[in-house]
Amino acid sequence: MAYAVFGRVTAGMDVVDTIAAVAVGNRGPFQNVPNTPVEIISITVQTIGQHYHVTLGRP
Repeated sequence: MAYAVFGRVTAGMDVVDTIAAVAVGNRGPFQNVPNTPVEIISITVQTIGQHYHVTLGRP
């Protein structure tokens, strides 16, 4: 299974760089899996004049 994500970072590129620097390894048939889980707690989606803020709950 794979996930495709499309978007543009308009602020917070330092957060993206921090996520990209997480050590990865192989897990089962999957490659480049973070060794430590990466949690995204909050995002804001902007679409054609509409702004949506999403706060993700923790399990």
